[in-house]
Amino acid sequence: MAPPGRRTVPRWVALHPSFEAFLKHLLDDFPVERAPPELALKKVKECMHAAACRVKAALLTTRATTPIENLYLAKKSYRLAQAGRVSEATRILAAAPVSIVWLLSLGLNPAI
Repeated sequence: MAPPGRRTVPRWVALHPSFEAFLKHLLDDFPVERAPPELALKKVKECMHAAACRVKAALLTTRATTPIENLYLAKKSYRLAQAGRVSEATRILAAAPVSIVWLLSLGLNPAI
């Protein structure tokens, strides 16, 4: 686990089938092997976080297929709903229909 304040890439995102392709695409434009080590490390970290964001964003259009993806979307939707951003929460839940059932089983109304 990373120290507080440090961004991390969740394991499920790093293992997602599209993560590697997104990361490779982002790194194709940067010659990591020829860059100074500090700059190369910084760029690789930036690309990893950008690839993670792309994996998470793609879930909204492709639909969640695994329990961990459904859990991620359910938690995201619940936080948005609690913050009063109901339309965004509803849009996210549409990508993870299993999450609606899960939230309701916990006694949580995803529309609130």
